[in-house]
Amino acid sequence: MRYFNNFADERQLGVCVYCGNVNPETRDHVPSKVLLEQPYPEHLPVIPVCKECNSNLSIDEEYVACFIESWRSEYYGKDFLRYKVRKIYERKPTLRTRIEKSLRKGKNKTLMSGEMERFKNVFIKLAKGHLLFEFNEFKSEDPYSIDFFLLSEISKVEYDLFNSVPQVTNFPEVGSRAMQRVVDMSDSDMRFMWQIVQENRYRYLVAQLDFVIIKIVIDEFFGCQVILGD
Repeated sequence: MRYFNNFADERQLGVCVYCGNVNPETRDHVPSKVLLEQPYPEHLPVIPVCKECNSNLSIDEEYVACFIESWRSEYYGKDFLRYKVRKIYERKPTLRTRIEKSLRKGKNKTLMSGEMERFKNVFIKLAKGHLLFEFNEFKSEDPYSIDFFLLSEISKVEYDLFNSVPQVTNFPEVGSRAMQRVVDMSDSDMRFMWQIVQENRYRYLVAQLDFVIIKIVIDEFFGCQVILGD
């Protein structure tokens, strides 16, 4: 993904993107590094967060990263576990046992057998983080909807719709990264584009229509769509 500095109103950066507390003390990567592999890309997106949210959500992110990797391995019958996930399992063998039991019990409802609240926490965090980073917008309310799915389990029509890039209908804030991306396009067909953080590992798209839609793909295996109010 091409990196742009944010030149929009910095007052939006004065609160924790997750809980709204003012004067956040730390910064957090979106996506978290646990969802990526080394060497990390340059200019990873970062956003302001409070210490409590940063600490609490990192535990959920670790769970989600391990669950998706184990799920992919189980689904394809191959060992897809990344080095980072292996190291987590070495430190936390009970976590591996819990996740593997969920996968065996889940069969066609694997995600529902996992710890769904952890998934919701992580992907709401990612959606709000990507929105702030790209559009310089803070949303405190819960999403209208959040959907999870395996890319291989949806129809071609559903996949093409999910993978499509919406045309710009509402221009982003002047100076925001999203607005700079729009201006940077060379043709008149201006669209909200997928941002590839790490090839075949993590990509996301944020679009502002009559609502805000955030799409996320992990490992080209797992997809998520979050809709926030405009």
